[in-house]
Amino acid sequence: MALGIALFGSGLVLASRLSDDCVRLHPAVQLSGTSARLQRVTESCALPPLADFRWSLLADSLLIVVGYWLLGTMALVATWWWHEPPGLRRFTPVVMLLPSAAAVLDLVENALSAAFVEAGAAGYWYDPAWAGRVIAAVAWSKWTVLAAVLLIVLALVLGRVRPARTSH
Repeated sequence: MALGIALFGSGLVLASRLSDDCVRLHPAVQLSGTSARLQRVTESCALPPLADFRWSLLADSLLIVVGYWLLGTMALVATWWWHEPPGLRRFTPVVMLLPSAAAVLDLVENALSAAFVEAGAAGYWYDPAWAGRVIAAVAWSKWTVLAAVLLIVLALVLGRVRPARTSH
């Protein structure tokens, strides 16, 4: 788990160094959906050159993806087998693949962003226009899967630490 945390943290630090004037750059590109919204959200930012942004998507984000994939997979394996929810055992293969699904969606989102985000005097925009909606759909799917992983781990941990019932 420590390796996952270290990789995730390193990726965040490297990504924040690129966009220290605009910490909302990566989420804005992921979730804006339209060029107008992307430009509105980032208009007060000092945007990095497009080549630097693309490099960050491919390099820094890879550390983040590998980090949360390791962390999520290890947390699920540890809590799932520790708690062993008998009624949910048939879902084990699906649950164990959730971090991998999120990682694949993240890599697809990063590749789409690197390919379809352009820059100019007006800031960043999506080219073609539909790319923003596709990137947002993939990003929201990734965040939904990651939220599911977190909720499953929390439910299993909280279910395990609750006091045992005593029979009278």
